[in-house]
Amino acid sequence: MTHGGSLTFVVASWIKMPIKSAGYAGFRAPSDSITTRNEDDFFHNRQVVSLGDALHPTPPKPTDLNLAYLDGPRHPHGPRTGPCTRSPG
Repeated sequence: MTHGGSLTFVVASWIKMPIKSAGYAGFRAPSDSITTRNEDDFFHNRQVVSLGDALHPTPPKPTDLNLAYLDGPRHPHGPRTGPCTRSPG
């Protein structure tokens, strides 16, 4: 995500466009959109996969993932829902 007109400079930098040529380019995207980029691990070619994607995936609910077992041992004061404010003991 970027703010305002900075997307042009982010994309131009990502594809290693010479700065003198960047003045002729203009990449626009709606507010709160996502631009996805990719770099090939072997040849290191860079690609803009999507520009200004406004369809955000809905994250799964923690209860759907059973996260209590994925993040290590259980917290001594119950489930982890935020920073611990109680002192141990």
